[in-house]
Amino acid sequence: KNLSPSLFSSITVIFVTHAQQDTNHDNKISFDEAYILVLKLYIRINRKAPIQPPSYEQFKRYFKKANASHTRNLDKNEFCTLTVGLARRATARLVVHQITTLLIAPVLAMQLVNTLSKKIGLKKVWGKTEWVTHIFPTR
Repeated sequence: KNLSPSLFSSITVIFVTHAQQDTNHDNKISFDEAYILVLKLYIRINRKAPIQPPSYEQFKRYFKKANASHTRNLDKNEFCTLTVGLARRATARLVVHQITTLLIAPVLAMQLVNTLSKKIGLKKVWGKTEWVTHIFPTR
């Protein structure tokens, strides 16, 4: 289950931040510290696509699920489990966004142009409709 290079880079940054965020140096991260770090991860992800981070309540559930030791804090392995799970969630959403942006939206736009062109009686010229040459003259 490979993560995209940009997400892997984001997770690496988070782990470096993990060490910095662990103010009492016990190698554990509290819920609030973890939530802040995950929000930082989503800030990096949002540079690629507008993906909502988990809500505070959703994150509570994810934190509880990752917290195998049933303590108030996550150790580095538990935090890794949490972060990778959230990164997979974000990757799936990022893939859907990219497919929509790069594939579905252009196809729908062309279909709309073709449908509207037929309704107003314009014909296709080499894959373009006449309105394209009216809006963007080649002279």
